[in-house]
Formats: sequence, structure tokens, C-alpha cells
Amino acid sequence: MHDMLIRLTGLTAARFVGAVAAFISTLLITRHFGADALSTFAVCISAAGAASVIMPLGMQSLIPLVVSRSVAAADRNTVQSILSAGRRAIILFVVFTLVIGMVWLYFEPGHLNKVELQIFFSVVVLAPLMALMQLHAGALNGLQRHASGQLPDTLLKPILMLLMLISVLVLTDAKSIFWILGSLMIALITATSLQLRALHLALESVPHDPSIRNTLTQWWKHSASWLSISLFWDYHVELLMLVAATVAQPLEVAILYISFRIRVLCGFGIKSIYSVFQPKIYAANSKNDIVGVRDAVAGINSLSFTYACLAMGGLWLVGPWVLSMFKTEFGHYGYILLTISSVMLIRSFFGPAISVLAANGMQRSIALVLFIGLLISVIGSLWLYPLVGIIGIAASYAISSAFASATMWALVKQKIKIDTGIWAIKPFSGKLGNLPTSANTSSVQNHHQPRN
Repeated sequence: MHDMLIRLTGLTAARFVGAVAAFISTLLITRHFGADALSTFAVCISAAGAASVIMPLGMQSLIPLVVSRSVAAADRNTVQSILSAGRRAIILFVVFTLVIGMVWLYFEPGHLNKVELQIFFSVVVLAPLMALMQLHAGALNGLQRHASGQLPDTLLKPILMLLMLISVLVLTDAKSIFWILGSLMIALITATSLQLRALHLALESVPHDPSIRNTLTQWWKHSASWLSISLFWDYHVELLMLVAATVAQPLEVAILYISFRIRVLCGFGIKSIYSVFQPKIYAANSKNDIVGVRDAVAGINSLSFTYACLAMGGLWLVGPWVLSMFKTEFGHYGYILLTISSVMLIRSFFGPAISVLAANGMQRSIALVLFIGLLISVIGSLWLYPLVGIIGIAASYAISSAFASATMWALVKQKIKIDTGIWAIKPFSGKLGNLPTSANTSSVQNHHQPRN
């Protein structure tokens, strides 16, 4: 338990520093480049983020458990196979995008406007770097190298981007968004390179039995179900931002983007809690240890719900002041920030139902629920925005999250006979053991966890 708390504290502290750096970068962009530039940047990042989760065809979500089980079986071939498959998928996606872009330019010369060019640059250059970082982070997490897997993305990348932006502000008077995108590109290249080196060093320590041959070559068949889950769960916000950009004014898009960034900043603690406890749900489930599953769920619930309550209280007190740091008039939109951030409280209230469903191979049910939730979010935003403004978009996001969380909680209670709600689980005992060192790789697709 002591080692677990040390690891949790370290990851949380690193996420916090990285989130603060990203927050300051957003502040500098708003102050120096303007709210319109921030709005365009938000659209570019959303497009690149959505593309990055599609590029590896879901293998970034499948790889942690594949690697952990392959390492236990001294099967380095399988680890290298899924890594190669993920990288090939990313390269093919980039080539496909470039071909589409060239065909477009051939038939529509001169019709690529500035915003479209920026989005295209983001997808072709930034998205593959993001995708590689997700793929390699998954592999390092499977190797139990959590710091090497997570810190390049959560700590190093935002710090490097902040330093690049500061350099731009000091050395030039440029206002072009390409300076912002270029800063992010340099940060991504540096962070991805260091992460890749850490992965190579980690793989060298993996036991290797030459007699073992990888029998699973078409990885996309095993990861396809996780592609939709990753897109609808991890990148719900990015997809919603793209929808918002089609109906809302640039200033309103900027307010939404800043509110989502602050929500991410406040949610770093919950992410760290899940990163430590989720693997224990899968470990206990693989041994049919219901008591162990309940204990892991209790650990997530007791910590995440307490944290969410404290975070919401802090946002209620200082949220408007924080928003006013970007522009004075933004301080009037504290209710937008609270509505968006209420998702932390909603999800912690119903507990890690998605993790229990994933551990029991119910990926299709998860994907269906998340897809319906996304539809609620999108349709609600398009319907409510003309009536009440951007609070309609924020409310639609919160309502869709409540629907998804409650529905998955009900599925777990009905199908698996476990109540993951905060009200039902006994207090965490702190006695849950370490992960098992062996498992059956043939059932890997039935036990992977989505990021929370």
C-alpha cells in the first residue's frame, strides 16, 4: 500500500505540473494571439486528437494488456508484432490523408482556405505524433514502466510547448497560429523521441523465448472494438469541440476550450487514481476474485469521489477568477466551467462501471452506450445552443456523461451482479495484492481497460 501511494503521488504531481504548464500556455495564447486564435487552435487540436485515436485502429488501447501478458510468458515476438502493426496503421493513415489532400488540391486548386490548411497541417503532422505517443505509452504501461509511459505526454510535452511559446513571444511579434502549432510540433517530436528510447530500453529487459511464435497477426481484428470506445470516451470532448465550432462564435468556442482545459487540470488526480487501481480490477477479475474486484472498485470510489467533491468546491470558489485571467469578461462564465466539471462528480458517483464491463469482455455494450451518449451530446448541443447559448453545449455534455455512467452502472449491476455506485461499496481495505505475473494471452481482447 505504501509503494502504491508513493507511485500515485508521483504520477499525480507530474500530471499537475504538466496540466499547469498547459494552462499557462492556453493563457499566453489567449493574451498574445487573441481569442480567435485560441478558437482556431482548439479546432485544430480537436481534429488532430480525433485523428490520432483512429490512426492505430484501437491498438493503443489493446496494447497494455497484450504487453503485460506477453512479458509474463517471455513472448517478446508478440510485443514487437503489435507495436509494428500499430506503427504501420499510423503510417498508412498519414499516406491516405496526403493522397486525399493532393487529390483535393488537384480538383479544387486555390480553394484551401487558411483554417482548412491549418486543420490539414494538424492532422498530417501532429496527429501521427500524438498517435505514436499513445501507442508507446500503452506498451510502457504494459511493461509496468508507468513513469516512462505517461510523463512524456503529461509532463514533458506541455512544459516544452510552454517554453517554445515563451521563446516565440520573446523573440518575435508574430501572431500567426502556425507559431502555436509549430511549438506543439517541436514539443511532440522531442517527447515522442524520448519516450521511444525509453521503450527500446525497456524491451531489452523483457525475457525472450525464441521458441515462442506470435500467432496473432491481424491485430486490427482484436482491437477494432476498442477503436470506437477510445473515440467516444477519450475524445468525446474533441468531437464536441468540432461540433461547437460549427455553431458557436469564436469567442464562445474559446470559453468552452478554456473550461475543458481547466476541467482536465482538475481531473488529473482522478486519472492517476484510475491508472493505479484499474489494472487491479482486471487482475482480480482474471482470477474470478469478486472480493478483489470489489476492493479495487472501493479504492477508486473512495478516493475519486472525495477528490471530485473537493475539486468542485474549489472551482465554485475560484473558477470565475481563473476564467477572468484569460479575459475579464470570461469571468462571467463560471457556470459554464462548473457545468462541464460536474462530469467528474457524476462519473465518480456511479463508479468505474466501464472498467468492470471491459474486464468481462462487454466491449460492444460499452461502445453502444458511449455512442448513444455522444449522440445525446451532439444533438443536445445543436438543439440547445440556439435557445440558451453555450450553456446548452455544456449541459448536453454533462447530461450525456450522466446517461453513459448510469447506463453502464445498471449494466454491471444487472449482468455481473456488482454495484459500482459510491453508495454500495464497502470502504477500501488497502489490502489488494499485486498484479498476477501470468495470464492467458488468447483472451486478451476481453480484459483491456479504456482510459478514464
